[in-house]
Amino acid sequence: MAATPALLVIERAARPGPELCEVLGADRAARVERLLVRRAMEWRETLGVGPVSVAGDDEAVADALARAFGESDGDQPVVVIWPVLPSWHAHHAQAVLDDLAAGCEASVAPVFDRGLYLLALARPIPEVLALPAEAW
Repeated sequence: MAATPALLVIERAARPGPELCEVLGADRAARVERLLVRRAMEWRETLGVGPVSVAGDDEAVADALARAFGESDGDQPVVVIWPVLPSWHAHHAQAVLDDLAAGCEASVAPVFDRGLYLLALARPIPEVLALPAEAW
């Protein structure tokens, strides 16, 4: 069984995406972003994580990921989530935990129109940590 993962949440609640602002207006879009973050943070209990850290989307994801690994001395997996899902279910947690327990180095969950909503790494992978900001 893999070690209990640390969780890194990439939050942009203070600055909602332009797509939401265009459709909902800035105030309502900010409320939706805060709701998405809150739901993702509630899901962490289902995942049963160890340390939780939060990074703004203005911080380089690779830097935040390296920091999360550094805080755990690199001896526990790190699960990165982008709070873009309207709801997080137990099967999301079980799938990532199953991947890590099976010895997978990485588990990836894409958003179908672009980007990721989840990335789990069993250990620091230099090639991932070296990705440029625009790759995230």
